Amino acid sequence: MLSRETPGNYGFLDQIAALKWVHRNITAFGGDPSRVAISGQSAGGGSACAMLASPQAKGLFSSAIIQSGGDCLTAPKSTVAAGDQALAPAAGCTTGDAAAQLSCLRSKSAAEVLAASNQARAARWQPVVGGNALPIEPLTAVKAANAPTLAVAPPPPGFQLGSEHSADLAYVFQNGFRQQASPLSAAQTALSNTIMRYWANFAGSGDSNGENTPQWPAHQANGHNIVQLSPNNVSVMPDYRAEHRCGFWQSLGRPAVGLRPGPGR
Repeated sequence: MLSRETPGNYGFLDQIAALKWVHRNITAFGGDPSRVAISGQSAGGGSACAMLASPQAKGLFSSAIIQSGGDCLTAPKSTVAAGDQALAPAAGCTTGDAAAQLSCLRSKSAAEVLAASNQARAARWQPVVGGNALPIEPLTAVKAANAPTLAVAPPPPGFQLGSEHSADLAYVFQNGFRQQASPLSAAQTALSNTIMRYWANFAGSGDSNGENTPQWPAHQANGHNIVQLSPNNVSVMPDYRAEHRCGFWQSLGRPAVGLRPGPGR
């Protein structure tokens, strides 16, 4: 059930609690609490994006890496509230006031709550905007991000592992991704080495550039300065929006897949 101060977002609040633990304890592991980088892919990318908009996460990290989560999806508060209203009856919690219904729901097993949620179609897996954990849309915060942000779109067809969702993970973890179909080729390994250097540089300093890597310029809102990461081709694309025909897809009512405007890399 939602409260006025915290309308859901309990999983997101758990992530913030984990960041607070890191901030308190990272020095004991040889780390620097002022140089904490967060990184996520897919739903994790969405979580990293939401952190940029949360006052409760302010000061807990210095930079963010968002992989395949650049749309920063959220669930409307009104939709979640409607789902809450349908959940209690579906779980058989219909008597008494809201407090009594909440107590009834808390007495149910996880399996019972999940079954009721599916029946009521109440499940929403995105963060909810509103309340003190996430007062504004994450994408709004990304566009004006105070923290350096490295955003990575889904991999292009030039990736030899294919352009399917999560194919980029094999390059970030280099043969350590358990769903990887086969070992990386020599060209793919070279690309993976470059990607890992970019990520490590960015995590350490907020700037992906360093020795032995092609220059990665700051992103511009006009679609320029987007870096293509492909085997044998790590380069700045002259005009991302033109090359990927973003205007055509938007004319069909489809969102253009790519990086959003904002500072950072």
